[in-house]
Amino acid sequence: MAIDMNGINPNQPGGSRSRTVEAQEPRQKIDSSGSEKHEAPKEKRGESVSFSGKAKDFQQIEANLKELPEVDSDKVAKIRAALEDGSYNVSSENVAQKMLDMEKYIF
Repeated sequence: MAIDMNGINPNQPGGSRSRTVEAQEPRQKIDSSGSEKHEAPKEKRGESVSFSGKAKDFQQIEANLKELPEVDSDKVAKIRAALEDGSYNVSSENVAQKMLDMEKYIF
């Protein structure tokens, strides 16, 4: 079941509508004399947002993570070389232990 918030639903016939409140021109009013008047834009409220210490810490951590490469190319190169020369060994006991450790975190 789709929920239509403010008339914006991409599943409706006619596609999705986008609204930009700030970009709209002020509406014109016509008074009883027939002349047009522009309505003055309403003042914006002085709202502010503050972040807790933890939120600031998370922002710093996120910024630090974005600076790191997604792949450790040195580690990949070492494993690739070990695979090619046959010196890469897989310990079945270590693999089994890691699987058990992972299960603890999942459940």
